[in-house]
Amino acid sequence: MRRIASVIAVVAALIAAAFAQKAEIEAVNAKGIDFFNKGDFAGVASLYTEDATAFPPGSGMVNRG
Repeated sequence: MRRIASVIAVVAALIAAAFAQKAEIEAVNAKGIDFFNKGDFAGVASLYTEDATAFPPGSGMVNRG
């Protein structure tokens, strides 16, 4: 019985972490859309790391390399 409770606790923790990560991704996406709509492309770029790779729709991979 304790083993089942432990497994349930681990699964619940993983699910909670996944939901938190999804919320963070959605918040950054919303910020990026806001920057883009304002024409603030420096703001859009600020959301990426130095070694980021983008996969724009209908285009090939884009990176700074």
